Amino acid sequence: MELLSPVKNYQTAKGVIQTGCDAIYFSSMSFGARVNASLN
Repeated sequence: MELLSPVKNYQTAKGVIQTGCDAIYFSSMSFGARVNASLN
């Protein structure tokens, strides 16, 4: 099993790696799973 965690910046990445996360992913404002998501 692998633990994958989303991160938004370096501090978040550092924190999840220190707590045992195996892999991380990040995206930008124009690319990512939530790019077309709406709050409505």
